[in-house]
Amino acid sequence: MRTAVYFADLGPWIKRDEVKMDDFAQGMLNAYAYNGKQFGFPLIVSTSVFVYNKTMLDELGVEPPAKWDEIEDFNAKVTKKEGDKTTRYAFSVPGWDTWYYDPWNINGGGQILTEDLSASAVENEDSLRYLQNFYKWQNDGSMHMGFGKGASDNMRQMFLNGEIAMVQHTSAMLKMYRENADFEVGVSFIPGDKVRTSNIGGAGIVMMEGAKDLEKEAAWKFIEFMTSAEQNIKWAESVGYLPTRKSAIESEEGDQYFERWPQYRSVYEHFDEVTPRMQHPAYPEFSEVYKEVVGEMVLNKKDPTPLMQDAAKKINDILADYE
Repeated sequence: MRTAVYFADLGPWIKRDEVKMDDFAQGMLNAYAYNGKQFGFPLIVSTSVFVYNKTMLDELGVEPPAKWDEIEDFNAKVTKKEGDKTTRYAFSVPGWDTWYYDPWNINGGGQILTEDLSASAVENEDSLRYLQNFYKWQNDGSMHMGFGKGASDNMRQMFLNGEIAMVQHTSAMLKMYRENADFEVGVSFIPGDKVRTSNIGGAGIVMMEGAKDLEKEAAWKFIEFMTSAEQNIKWAESVGYLPTRKSAIESEEGDQYFERWPQYRSVYEHFDEVTPRMQHPAYPEFSEVYKEVVGEMVLNKKDPTPLMQDAAKKINDILADYE
């Protein structure tokens, strides 16, 4: 599989200027690295988290689940039903973007592709665990999933109306939730099982390989400035994303940031567990295949297990074009 090089390897500048790479979370760096080379730095960063109605959960005497084996008990205590109709869902996971449920696959011990990236793994036993749980929780009325046009707006409004106790969403939406909720808002890292991780979102900053030498030096100075600890907190807060430098978080400005945004502390407890999405040039194409399986489960109540077996064949056909 051949790949064109559009971005410059930043390794020579990193080595020359002795950049302290351990000041960044490793998962954030990995998002902008490929084949052992660092092509960019995290600039504006988000991750998917559970945003929850803290007022409600405090009244119920429950905490957001940290592990999968805590979810059933959480669902039982939080879900409200009138007959067969759910009037309050325990939680919601977005079905409209694989970014939200890829980490559930990984957390359950599954994979998207095989280790050598040559074949689908979404149909494997461990890879199906999260989806089989989703199917069960959807059917028993404790879990909400949205899919299709308007699903994001609908989920947000249901949460603000008290119809969902906890929603998985990008951390970049925290400001919106705080400003619009008439209850206290909390944030929790998504629950884990065999591992506990969430995918990185946002954007990085890179240097173009085709630039002239002087332009690359200027670009490097700009990268240094934009990712410096001095600018990090200001930049993150102004755009609603997360700081990326540990030194910034541990500074006086970082303390003040957490006073204003205490909900983010739970994210930083897992700073090194935030990881990049699957890195494969065919990912945008083949991820649509298993997203369709989720859509069938959400919209048509179909069992995802046999559908994922069929999806694997389509994914393998796509991968064959990239050999």
